[in-house]
Amino acid sequence: MEDNLGSLLYFILVFPLSPYLFLFCAHALSSLVKKKVGSGALHGVRICRGAPRISQLFFADDTLLFGRATATELDCVKHTLDTYAQASGQQGLSWRVGTGSQIRIREDPWLFDDRGEVIQLEDVAGNGVHMVADLINHTTREWNRETVRNNFPEVIAEHVIAIPLGVDELNDTLFWRVNQCMNEQQQQQVRTGSRWIPPDCGRLKLNSDASVRHGSGTGIAGVLRDSEGRVVWCYAEKYPVALDVDLAEATAIYRGLLLAQEHGVSDLQVESDSQILINAITKDRLDLSYFGRLVRLIVDLSKSFDRVSFSWTRRTGNLVAHRLASFAFSCPVDFFHFAIPETLVPVVNVDCMAI
Repeated sequence: MEDNLGSLLYFILVFPLSPYLFLFCAHALSSLVKKKVGSGALHGVRICRGAPRISQLFFADDTLLFGRATATELDCVKHTLDTYAQASGQQGLSWRVGTGSQIRIREDPWLFDDRGEVIQLEDVAGNGVHMVADLINHTTREWNRETVRNNFPEVIAEHVIAIPLGVDELNDTLFWRVNQCMNEQQQQQVRTGSRWIPPDCGRLKLNSDASVRHGSGTGIAGVLRDSEGRVVWCYAEKYPVALDVDLAEATAIYRGLLLAQEHGVSDLQVESDSQILINAITKDRLDLSYFGRLVRLIVDLSKSFDRVSFSWTRRTGNLVAHRLASFAFSCPVDFFHFAIPETLVPVVNVDCMAI
């Protein structure tokens, strides 16, 4: 069962109805509970004498498990959930920082080390700061570095400052943290789906794409995300003319680099599903066409970053940017720079589930 749950991540990424396939994970949890009931380890409850026992109830996004109020059955439930978490890659609820107003510094899981493990903060942070919001300059949407360094050891402070806040004040959100330590076989199964691969810890990744529709114009777009798949910002732009496809792809990357530079990004991975464009950028050959001139602008602009790399990915690893490029045609104005549109949140979540 655990191997099957691991390979499920592949199908989540590839098939059009993939978000619904994750319901099978809930079915797997139900099967684990039924197995415990069948063995007598878990008994469930009855609402009256002679009624059938109920051990579990599943709703849209909630699960209720029932058992006797004993240490033995509590351990049974915990073991069942641990088995499910290990197999599905879900480790438990954690916080993504938005405004920081709902997240307690010491008590809540919101900060992670390079392995994805929660950093325990019970014995750190003082000087009157209690909420993550106390560490943020809400005017500039940046971490207050002096406050952070005054309240955390240097190593932990660097992990805090590395968390991107984004340009807009979004609400803090709870998410299922994904297990970074899947076994080798599960990792290979996921890789075969050419999924979106997050950047290294501390780096950001820009995915870009373009959509050319003759008679409608050109849409370019991109999305900037961190190592946990969180969206820092994204953009979509519409041109009234149908550009050459390669030129449109290059324009999408160039716009993203300009925005990254404006927002002070220094360490960046750039990814596109245009192999022609990535080859042109990395080989840096002389080309006097409009496409070649734009590639030269991209190469020159990339030198303003402390570190930048360019790589190619399949369409399945670039789905969010691909959908954003199509979204550009429905934008009420020609250019948007914003948080991810609500309609594309499920696509972002699929990428996060597969990390």
